[in-house]
This record gives sequence, structure tokens and C-alpha cells, in this order.
Amino acid sequence: MDISILGTDLAKRVFQLHGADRDGSAKYGAKVMRSELLATVRKLAPRMQMTIYQFS
Repeated sequence: MDISILGTDLAKRVFQLHGADRDGSAKYGAKVMRSELLATVRKLAPRMQMTIYQFS
């Protein structure tokens, strides 16, 4: 999977992940539990930019 940027929507227990390639095309989307976040990110790509945001 060619993900160059991963957006992470923060929440208390569940995170929304949104991955895009260099052109900005959506390539990945998932809901993951807090306990699964690091393992999930490690599986996606060893090198990528990760953004973190929270809507209020």
C-alpha cells in the first residue's frame, strides 16, 4: 500500500485513520482502538508523515 501521509482523528477510545498517497488520493481508512493504534501504523508503512487532529 502506497501511503505517504496518515491523518489520525483523536478520540478517547477509537481513532479514525485516513491514509493518502503523494497525490492526495485516499488509499486507506479504518477505525482502530487505542490499544491497536501503534501496531496498525507500523503495519501500514515504515516511513510516512503522520498528522494528528481533533475536531471539537
